[in-house]
Amino acid sequence: MLFDERINHVRYALDRRESILKSKIDRRFSVSIIGVYRRVSNVEAMRDEVEALRDELDEIKDALAYDREDALERLNKLEETLFGAL
Repeated sequence: MLFDERINHVRYALDRRESILKSKIDRRFSVSIIGVYRRVSNVEAMRDEVEALRDELDEIKDALAYDREDALERLNKLEETLFGAL
């Protein structure tokens, strides 16, 4: 899968996770609002990292293979954190 496709996949998963977390705050579930927003802030931090990675990839499309390997490693780590062991 290409970098752009993988990044879009991660972004969609983060959006979905955030909406699921926020939907739990509607009085039907006994959840800690603080706990939910802590998890949402973790999702937002991951989203920021994905955006930074996407920007970096745009800059290094023609760069050395080493730079691409570093970006690939960071993307793999994000996917593993989000989806579990791949």
